[in-house]
Amino acid sequence: MYKPLVTNISNKYGNNRWKSKSLKIDREVFLYSDLEYDNWLTVECNPSIVNFCEQPFLIKIPYNNTIRTSIPDMWILYDNGDEEIVEVKYSNDLTKNKVKEQIEIQQLWATKNCIRHRIVTEREVRENRLLLSNYKSLLSILKNVDIKELVALDGYLDIIKAKERLEISEFSDLLKVDNTVVLKNIAFLLYRGQINANLDTCYFGTKLEVSQINGEIL
Repeated sequence: MYKPLVTNISNKYGNNRWKSKSLKIDREVFLYSDLEYDNWLTVECNPSIVNFCEQPFLIKIPYNNTIRTSIPDMWILYDNGDEEIVEVKYSNDLTKNKVKEQIEIQQLWATKNCIRHRIVTEREVRENRLLLSNYKSLLSILKNVDIKELVALDGYLDIIKAKERLEISEFSDLLKVDNTVVLKNIAFLLYRGQINANLDTCYFGTKLEVSQINGEIL
């Protein structure tokens, strides 16, 4: 749908710039702060999100008797067809006049185009740092895995369906494979949203518990 307006991070203001590979959209993404990177983790690891684009387009509208512009930090498409634009800001910046104007311009455009607008701060993104750490672990594992080499995923799903809830370490004994192989397959199933796990309370590893989603395997 969209392509990022800025793909050379050296030409964008801001500190702590990031460049990461997205498995979801199969390209490198360009992020312009630590907070934008953390927010991207939540987007990349949300199976309900099917597409996104950072710095997607330029908004240009009349505002206070002149023409103002703004670029949202991200456009997001969900699996139910809903779209939204997102502005990522530290909470202490929301009182700044320039930021308030930028947000209002985006909100006016979103209302006119019947698209949801959302402001994301560190309070939401970093509410659970353990979960963010686990997202990093999942993506770190998957970026070094050829998805085509993942096999016997149905076997994992059958075990979870039969056991309802079990630790990752139990798969090694049941399937007679090494824990490193198990972790790759479980990481992929979690990323795809086919199974559930207590990622918000336990580090991703052999002690993590996996289970069905709402009593069903997706």
